Amino acid sequence: MAHNIRNVDFASPTNSSAAFSVAPWVNGYAQSSDAGIVSKGVSTGEEFGLDTGSHLSIGGTTVRAFRFYVRDASGNAYNANSSIVPDGNWHHLVGVCDESNGVVTLYVDGAVVGTAAIPTAGGILASAENMKIGACPAGSDPNANANQFSGNISDVAVYDYALSGDQVAAQYAAAGAAPNLFEPPPATVTVDENAALVLPALAVGTPPMNYQWVHANAGTNMATGATNGNTLDATLTLSHVPAGLNNLQLTVANGYGSVVSNVLITIVSGPPQFAQNLPPKVTVPVGHSFTYAVRVQGTEPFGYQWYSNNVALAGETASSYTFNAVSGSYHVVVTNVDGSATSTISLLTTEAVPTNAYATGILALNPVGYWPLQETGAPAAATIEANYGTLGAKLGTAYYAGTNAIAAAAGGNVTLGQQGALGNSGDMDTAAGFAGGNNNSYLFVPLKSPPVEMNGTFTWECWVNSTSTGFSDILGSGGAPGDGSGNWGGVRLSYNRSTSMQAYWYYGSGSSYHSTDSGSGTISPGVWNYVVMTYDGTNLAIYINGNQDVTTPATIAPNHWVPFTVGTGRWDGGPTRSYSGLMDEVAVYTSVLTPARIMARYLAGTTAGSNYVQTVESDHPLLYYRMDATYTNPPPASYPSAVNFGTALAQGNYEPGVTLGGLSGPPIAALATNSVAAPINGVFSCVDAGYDPAFNPTGTQPFTAMTWFKGYPADNRVQTTMGQGQNWAMNLDGSNGRVVWNLSGAPVTSTSVLNDGRWHFVAGVYDGANSYLYVDGALDSSASATSGLTGETNANLFLGGDADYTFDQYQWRARYFAGALAQAAFFTNALSAAQIQQIYDTAVPTTPAISLTRSGNQLIITYTGTLLSSTNVAGPYAPVQGATPPTYTITPTGTQAFYRTSN
Repeated sequence: MAHNIRNVDFASPTNSSAAFSVAPWVNGYAQSSDAGIVSKGVSTGEEFGLDTGSHLSIGGTTVRAFRFYVRDASGNAYNANSSIVPDGNWHHLVGVCDESNGVVTLYVDGAVVGTAAIPTAGGILASAENMKIGACPAGSDPNANANQFSGNISDVAVYDYALSGDQVAAQYAAAGAAPNLFEPPPATVTVDENAALVLPALAVGTPPMNYQWVHANAGTNMATGATNGNTLDATLTLSHVPAGLNNLQLTVANGYGSVVSNVLITIVSGPPQFAQNLPPKVTVPVGHSFTYAVRVQGTEPFGYQWYSNNVALAGETASSYTFNAVSGSYHVVVTNVDGSATSTISLLTTEAVPTNAYATGILALNPVGYWPLQETGAPAAATIEANYGTLGAKLGTAYYAGTNAIAAAAGGNVTLGQQGALGNSGDMDTAAGFAGGNNNSYLFVPLKSPPVEMNGTFTWECWVNSTSTGFSDILGSGGAPGDGSGNWGGVRLSYNRSTSMQAYWYYGSGSSYHSTDSGSGTISPGVWNYVVMTYDGTNLAIYINGNQDVTTPATIAPNHWVPFTVGTGRWDGGPTRSYSGLMDEVAVYTSVLTPARIMARYLAGTTAGSNYVQTVESDHPLLYYRMDATYTNPPPASYPSAVNFGTALAQGNYEPGVTLGGLSGPPIAALATNSVAAPINGVFSCVDAGYDPAFNPTGTQPFTAMTWFKGYPADNRVQTTMGQGQNWAMNLDGSNGRVVWNLSGAPVTSTSVLNDGRWHFVAGVYDGANSYLYVDGALDSSASATSGLTGETNANLFLGGDADYTFDQYQWRARYFAGALAQAAFFTNALSAAQIQQIYDTAVPTTPAISLTRSGNQLIITYTGTLLSSTNVAGPYAPVQGATPPTYTITPTGTQAFYRTSN
């Protein structure tokens, strides 16, 4: 390790941009820590660091890869992560900070392996520490160099400017380096017979370099090339793919070695086969255009013919069809030399544009996107447990967290269809198996109904058959708050290392809790046990196999933030302490079952000929899940439509887990009592509004995004109510309950807590220079945002989620919203404060006010709303031309005049 390297300092204040580069050669193996290679500063206070702090999960094991990061003047870190790990070979690393162009870049062996956007003019954090080579202090002590690199480091260079990609490639090549494919061709390709094929490949190394493409199985030379530069474009282009092509091999060589890359080709031939079919149903606003498109595979070329109501459409012979939407049926027939294929018949329905005052006010401002989210009807299918309790399906359906296609690919997170608990009674209904491990192996009920909070008296019951000897939670409704108070609430029922059951409850003092235990040996692993927990508002009791084992006084703090969960319990930004084993017949009551009723339930589950279900339902459970679900994986084409009444062509859909019109909507007077909202379950659901270039502003393009939202309240994660990837988002920060309007990393935060279970109207505005956040019609906060937007062409606009933070192994990084949404809109201009206030006032009208005062020889009218005047007290009244609130000045002329104001 080398330390106390002086005179290396790139600190710069806010409103300035820094540029520098750090370039060592490194040779090492797997590191046990975020090992520092070149660093300046102590942990969380570094100016910059080049280390192995990029964490990858491989087979459940954390592997550390190369990373370069810098901190701006405010201390925010910007990480250029890679997936390249030390492997016992020499590697040339280059970290480049180019703040003027808003990017941090990491190169390995001449190739870009990681980037991060950084705001321009953000400055660089100052550190009084000297630069170190081979370590980075893990704490505040600059001499506590715990994160030391294990291996060799050589030829460390530091530059006070940003190296270009060509300069990095030239440095790597100057060392006498074998070729490195920094853009290798894809390992596998599926292509149609006779189609064109392009396989991009770029290499860097010491010139001269040569390349050769060979059809490996046939031994046929496909292409060759050479360069005397440091980079080599070895892209292969074929005008049409012959039937026998199956295995291509690229070899790039120079005087120092060679690199080989193989491409396995799968050729699709024969009659047309639909890879992307038409949606069965589509809803489009009246007067809007719509585009159908299909993608087919087989032997090219293809011919297309579109039909409307089974009549061929003249001239419509492309793979897509754009038209002014008319209700009817549509399909396409695709032909080639081997045959033909007919698409799904799609039924298109046009929907009238809403004419209520609120919608009219929105549409008058020409939004490109306007999603009232007033649809009702059947939701998209999901992997659920049906609720046989009194709360019903709309509010009581339970969802498996690893759901649909994710569940099918999860390989054991949840195993459905297992042998159930009631076999001795003759009931052969199945059970669910949970894998544990703090993953997505759990079932949850979104907290969108007050009874699910379970803050009064309750009874929980289930049958468990554990395969684990560790500690885990089997049922839970408690955890960290989402209002920033720090006081946890709720309760959970836990399995204590195969010997007993425990209850844990929070009593409103931070994360502190009390607990009780049924006693060692009261429960056995590997067999079915009937477990009950009751709470009467004063005492909590645990029953096992019909017998009461423990009772204790308990005061449980309310839980307003986290869902009721099965197969896990303690919720802190996501589920923790997951259960491993089988679970069956889960029920929740808002009353306390008597010992006699609990014993009756146990006997009904273990006695031949008994009717366990009837016994449960006779006590009117709020929730009752038989745990007999089957996996469901509906095609996206079957998702219900979320109609966009804006000018953009993109139409949205409700993903699985969203109950259309599942909750009452915001208090918009113009909608009377008919307003509904889309409940987002907080774990895997949202409304996908699709992609349109208009939704993806870049640079200093002004725009406005707005929505009504209500947290259940939401839990303590960051959750997105409306956003387009990392380009822009309206987030709810559950750690403090405030809304954050975030533009490519430049946040503006609300001044008050909005995660309060009430409806709020929020609007984010960017005018090209400044960012504004409006709450309930009024400007709440603002900030300079001169760095511009980076854009993100691969991110759809999500309502209730973020396209860049979707499925996550532990849910901590997923940003699905736990709450309800309605009336979202997007504009490609910066709405004014008056326009936003007017939208809100249309929704929640206020009583107009008017007063009259004298100032010298003039009269001053102070008012809200629209000022009207008449020469007669009875009217008619007409708007006063040129009058704008809050004041209007009158110079008396002797003519009688009467004034009033109106919304």
